[in-house]
Parts: sequence; structure tokens; C-alpha cells
Amino acid sequence: MQVWNFAGMVLAGLAFALAGGCPGRQLFLSGEGDGDAAVFVLGMIMEAVKSGNENEVIVMVDTDASKENVSRAAQSKNYSVTDIQQQGDEYRMTLIK
Repeated sequence: MQVWNFAGMVLAGLAFALAGGCPGRQLFLSGEGDGDAAVFVLGMIMEAVKSGNENEVIVMVDTDASKENVSRAAQSKNYSVTDIQQQGDEYRMTLIK
């Protein structure tokens, strides 16, 4: 069992190295306008939606473009955007399955 844990960590490390950094770094880069990092972050959000059994997902975004991208991606996975609240410079989006 520990061999598979080690192999999974090696694979994750390799993937993050090839992607240009850890997920936290990708969040910061997407906030600075890096399109590649934004696609990476959107992929992380959609994978969390796909793998979870949650009926409700809350996503925070900071631009209108991000809000539209998350809305379209959520609708493609059969989620509906039920609530969008502006909180300061950010938008809080509630997605319901």
C-alpha cells in the first residue's frame, strides 16, 4: 500500500512541476492574469466538482471573466448557478446539482 502512496506523490509532484508550480502558485498567477494558470485552476475546480458527492459547491472568483467561465463549466457538468453575490472585489457563486 505504501508503494502506491509513494507513486501517487511522485506523480503529483511531476504534474505540478510540469504545470509550473503548486496549486497555490497557480491561484496567484491566475489572479495576475495568467491564462494558463486560470485554465489550471478551472480544471482543479471542475475536478473537485466531478469527484465530490456534494450537491452544493461554493466558488469565489474575482473577475467577470472568471465568473462567466465557472458558470459555463458548471452548466456543462449539470450544475446550476443559483446565487451570485458580490462581496467586495469578489463574487461568491453557489452551484447546485
